[in-house]
Amino acid sequence: MYPDDKKELQRIIDELPKPLRLLLDAELQAGNKIAEVGHSYPAPPVGAYIKLAKPISTKIEGVKDELIFIERDNSLYSEEYTDKNKRFFILTLPKLSTKEASGSKFLKHLKANSEKTTRKTGSRKTDSDSPLQRFKKSMEIDYEKWHDGIGYDIDAIRLASPTECKAIEKMLIQHSPRDWRDIEALTQIDTKNARDTIKKAIRDPNPAVRIAVARFAPKVVTYNERTRSIIDALQHAGIFYGLSQTLDEIEEYHPPQVKEALIEGLLSREGDVAVLFAAMLFYLYGAAEEPFDMKQRPFFLRFNTKNKEERVKVFIELCTKLNINSKNYLYPN
Repeated sequence: MYPDDKKELQRIIDELPKPLRLLLDAELQAGNKIAEVGHSYPAPPVGAYIKLAKPISTKIEGVKDELIFIERDNSLYSEEYTDKNKRFFILTLPKLSTKEASGSKFLKHLKANSEKTTRKTGSRKTDSDSPLQRFKKSMEIDYEKWHDGIGYDIDAIRLASPTECKAIEKMLIQHSPRDWRDIEALTQIDTKNARDTIKKAIRDPNPAVRIAVARFAPKVVTYNERTRSIIDALQHAGIFYGLSQTLDEIEEYHPPQVKEALIEGLLSREGDVAVLFAAMLFYLYGAAEEPFDMKQRPFFLRFNTKNKEERVKVFIELCTKLNINSKNYLYPN
């Protein structure tokens, strides 16, 4: 969206972590302008981005070590500043003229598609790369691949020779620490060794790996194992450490025990996690058409509080809206 809604803009500015707020204030004082604000890529729905019209020109003393800077070269933006939590971002317009950026059909298409959380796979292909070389390159995970949920080059596995497949299988089985991408790729290889590795991974300490087993290879785990892995992730996983994959899985697989874990998490998990749980429950109970209904975001954000009384108050409101008996969770037997 564009910064016409002054109330919403101020709400986002007030939510900024201190280092980003100082950077924004300095830029505005130096004459920079806010070109756009939003809650889509690169920010998760519980965060936001503020896109400035000009490149960053100020330097803020005392917060240098608290800011993460990445220079981009794409059609969405050219500079990216965030902090260690990676929920809020200060961006700058892409290296196109303002006229080109606002009129580009390609840019509008990217912006529209960035509203949804989708997992992308693959890597750039060159004519000289063999399938094995392509796959090796795709295993090099940088910040963008990690943040965007980009998987390994699955097409390279399909194009690989039997000898290359064996080499890829060996790399995946020996890869440590294991990643959800390893599980997805192993399901494509589908040999006995690959299947055995996947079965063992249901006990992996990384919740993202356990969820990947349930998501990509549900037939190798029991109903109880699949359910338990999801509930465990709902209780312990962080937003960028398995929780987003868990919520993706819940869209399709949500037995009563999983719904119970989501409801309980509204009271027990961190505020930004409870926001996502509230949104998912609205979707599962038919009160929203998508897993995070942006139109109801102000209500969901009320869960992001450390004040216990406020959390209980909004919890009761949610239960009333979804016809859930709140007393069962507030006053358990």
